[in-house]
Amino acid sequence: MAEDNNLEIIGDCLRRIRNASSYFAIGCLTGTLIFAVVGLNQKRPSSSTVGIGSAFAISTLIAGCLAIKHSRITSSEIYKTIKDSPENIVWVYPVGLNHKVNGIKASTENIVNIHLDNGRCLQLRSIPTQDVELVLSAIKKQAPTAVYGYSEAVKLKYMKDPNSLI
Repeated sequence: MAEDNNLEIIGDCLRRIRNASSYFAIGCLTGTLIFAVVGLNQKRPSSSTVGIGSAFAISTLIAGCLAIKHSRITSSEIYKTIKDSPENIVWVYPVGLNHKVNGIKASTENIVNIHLDNGRCLQLRSIPTQDVELVLSAIKKQAPTAVYGYSEAVKLKYMKDPNSLI
């Protein structure tokens, strides 16, 4: 039962990513439709109408592909790794990524980096600030042998040999 709760916490984070991709795709699709209607109502659509409409169409395609990729929570690489092969997780730590607009801090995104024994890093993104410790705790229950927390010494050791942390 505890494992299910841990995986549900991870699933909630992955669901937020999927939903954000879906909402973005819907917004881009709306923009594409608006510019298509505007272009079709003109005898000779302007190049800016065609260009902006094309940009929305390309954004819709990319966002739609991302939404489809993230649509099945249980088939995501992060979920499967934590559930089926937590022994491959060797190092886990949270990071706060600041997003800036014109040099002004706009938002902070909380990320948990999950380093594997094969040298790959998986990122669990869009975690609410109040849930970071809960997510770390859930991962720790699934992968208790991993190293938790960031330090330069651990980074150097991991970069030299990812399996040295096991």
